[in-house]
Amino acid sequence: VNIEGLEFTRSSSPTIIGSGGSAAAIEELVQQLDSRRGVLLTSSYEFPGRYARWSLGFVDPPLEITGKGSHCSIRALNKRGRVLIPAIP
Repeated sequence: VNIEGLEFTRSSSPTIIGSGGSAAAIEELVQQLDSRRGVLLTSSYEFPGRYARWSLGFVDPPLEITGKGSHCSIRALNKRGRVLIPAIP
């Protein structure tokens, strides 16, 4: 889908925010989440050869997705979200 004003960047490797490694990046994200919207998902479960520890997080999401019962709504939270809304059926 081509949307005017939207730029895509793809990477085959994870991007770590900050220069102190993953632990510092997670701590930085935790601090940001005290005052900004976002999420931090992390798994500390590890099983050699099968499962590895991982973390995924972000702040200032472009969209908010809420649901209750069988109703779902999507709302733009910023300029990036307003660009994405037309691409959602």
